[in-house]
Amino acid sequence: MKRIIALILVSITASLIIGLLSLSSYLAKWAVKETFLEQQLTLQDNFQLSYDPFISELTISDAALMYQNSEELVSFKSLIVNFDLLPLFSKTLLINKFEFSGLNLSVDQQADQALMIGGWSIANLDSKSDNKSTPGESNENIEAKETESDQPAEKSEPFINQVQIGSIVFKDLNVNAKVVKQEHDIAIESLTIEKLDLQLGELYQPTALSFLFDTSLQYKLEDVDSTLSLSTNLFLETAPDIIFDKNDIANLQFQTESLLLKLQQTNVKSGVQDIALSFKAWQTNLTDVNASTDGGVKSDLLLNSFIEGLNVSTIGSEHKMFTFEKLALNNVASDINMTGAVLEYDVAFSDIQLVDSQAMPNKEETLPALLDLESLSITNGSFTNQLSSIEKIEIGSLVTNVVVNKDKSIANLVLPKPTVDKEKAVTNQENSQKNSKQVTEVAHNKANQKSANKAVLAATDLPSEALPEQTTLNDDTSTSKKMDIKLVELVNAGPFKLNTLDLSVEPNFRSLIEVKKFRLADIDSTQPQLVTTFDLAATNNTYAKINISNQSQLFIEQPTHTIKVLLDEMDLASLSPYVSSALGYHINTGQLDSEVNAKVIGNKIDGEADLLMRSVDLTAISNQGEESGFSGGAISFNYALSMLKDGDGNVDLNVPFDGDLNNPSVGFTGFLSLIVQRATMSAAKDYLINTFVPYANVVNFALSASKHVLKLRFNDLALTAKKSELTETETERLSQLSLVLKKHDTTSIKVCPIGVVADLTTSAEQIESQDVVTQKSITATQVQELMDLNQARAEKIKAYLVNEGNVESKRVLGCSPTIDYKKGAEPRVSFNAT
Repeated sequence: MKRIIALILVSITASLIIGLLSLSSYLAKWAVKETFLEQQLTLQDNFQLSYDPFISELTISDAALMYQNSEELVSFKSLIVNFDLLPLFSKTLLINKFEFSGLNLSVDQQADQALMIGGWSIANLDSKSDNKSTPGESNENIEAKETESDQPAEKSEPFINQVQIGSIVFKDLNVNAKVVKQEHDIAIESLTIEKLDLQLGELYQPTALSFLFDTSLQYKLEDVDSTLSLSTNLFLETAPDIIFDKNDIANLQFQTESLLLKLQQTNVKSGVQDIALSFKAWQTNLTDVNASTDGGVKSDLLLNSFIEGLNVSTIGSEHKMFTFEKLALNNVASDINMTGAVLEYDVAFSDIQLVDSQAMPNKEETLPALLDLESLSITNGSFTNQLSSIEKIEIGSLVTNVVVNKDKSIANLVLPKPTVDKEKAVTNQENSQKNSKQVTEVAHNKANQKSANKAVLAATDLPSEALPEQTTLNDDTSTSKKMDIKLVELVNAGPFKLNTLDLSVEPNFRSLIEVKKFRLADIDSTQPQLVTTFDLAATNNTYAKINISNQSQLFIEQPTHTIKVLLDEMDLASLSPYVSSALGYHINTGQLDSEVNAKVIGNKIDGEADLLMRSVDLTAISNQGEESGFSGGAISFNYALSMLKDGDGNVDLNVPFDGDLNNPSVGFTGFLSLIVQRATMSAAKDYLINTFVPYANVVNFALSASKHVLKLRFNDLALTAKKSELTETETERLSQLSLVLKKHDTTSIKVCPIGVVADLTTSAEQIESQDVVTQKSITATQVQELMDLNQARAEKIKAYLVNEGNVESKRVLGCSPTIDYKKGAEPRVSFNAT
């Protein structure tokens, strides 16, 4: 009989469970319909809900909340919760698995409006006051209930003191949120939390938390006002251990062995700022992280981070401004303490690497990149409150190209054009003026306080130490502890090529400075007596040489600098566009050799300069005063320069200088004394004739205008029209010329290219019809074409004489190109002996 009763009970229980399982979906639909009847919310027809008591698993699938049975507000594909009921007896909530996937949610909230989900408003959930009394209930009962509710709750032992979750998995979640004028799109591909362990104390306050976290998501942002947009793919992995203070949950200790953050295919645009930024990947890996918030933030960690494929460009012109292939920050150890009044930090890194960086790359334009840097390496850096130190900065091959337009703007520099909000600009200006006024008032009050303090001392005949200690707050002379700096070495690992093209001057200025050696070493404020050294070796336009060296003591009471500058074969004609207005002369040709030695102590400078100017030839911008050497008791610059020339046409000067760097002055006693020293010349007629007769096809002679010196002249070299390449006939003449110069090594020449109208790209029909340009009709573009061709010819001729003829480069001088407009004139190069 007992067995029969047991079977009946089991059968009834099983039937009830099966019945509940089969009716659960319908019951859920009925419950939602009854609860949200007034809001017209229902669940879609294919909604499924089931519970398996044997494995304690709840499953919901194909859930969608509908508005008026037609509009879908929110939906998800499945929700699976698997839990264990037995641990509840030991006050532990154990969830083995929580999986949620396929969420689709769209919300919208405008200013001063309720949140909208689809076409349904959250405001529909507002109901009558919770304090609404039950019919027939007396006011005394209501007041008694309210009084009881105001009593503080007594602390009781929580029913659950531990929550354990094996895994929480979110997949394929899509949320679109429009808040005021911002639109957020979040697409979570996967978000996983594993081995979650939450310890709870009194009133279910957390005391400890640990879990494994891993997520992959896509995020997009659109801001209408600032026309800001952001899109990125985010990956995050970490496994933290968090311990909470029992008395204050805000005080916690955070620890994790690793935190990996990745951002991929990231794009940021700001229409207001006219800037777009993108990068392929940004990865940051934090290890051995320890942080606490007890009395302030305190943390220490190790970090490795890199960014790949960064591009910064303008939005309007779509012009790239800055790019680099990779920036890596390696082995960073950080210790930060914000618990005191002053931030304390100790940050060190092994190296920072920047690879393939460009500014204004202009890859699709005709202009060259403004800057192209192969690599930059910073090794062994350390930064604390007391010292900033770097062991070595190494700069790889560097190329800069500066193109200056006629209006002095830089042609290959494109900057963003931000949109200015006039109302905000006015507001910012008013705030700035207000702040400036407040600062002035504070400074005035401090000055008055100082005056009052001094008056008190004078009246009471007390020493300054007698004032209260707090008066030092009004003293601006109080300074914080200074930070020391240290740099062991800054050096180049490859050449620096600095190209300049200036179209704003006539003739156009071209320069190529190549820095072959650059080194700055031993900067250390902790060792004031340490000597800091600087060395630079460079060339200008291939042949001119620049060497600069300096030894300094930067941190002694009176800083000292010992400077030496050497210049060799500096072409003066190329500098003519910049100095002609100041001199009043064009420099047609000339070279400068110089040695400058200077000593700087504090602001005082003392030194001397040895200058050797070879074959300087000037043309006055205005001929006024040039017919006579003297005008009004003054000596013209050109006439004084001619008095200083020696027999070879060179000017050798020794110029001492001294003064205050704040108010510099230079003494020219050496210059004046040399005017007297260069009063005689020696004739060399017999020597020149006997020497150069074997090369009569190449050279001839002519007396100077003063008939004091017999001038050696070289015959012009005829060139092929429109061509810069040398022909066989031309190279044969240059070979003879090089033999003359090699045999007589005291002779130098000026290479002066002369272009003609026939060099222009003019058709044969135009030439026959005499429809050709003249000096009056020629355009600036045509002039520049002739100048470029002439310059190319001069460079090839000098290169041939130096490389093939073995003539010293310093003996072959450059000359400003000219144009011969005479009919039938032929292109040629004039060689002038110096």
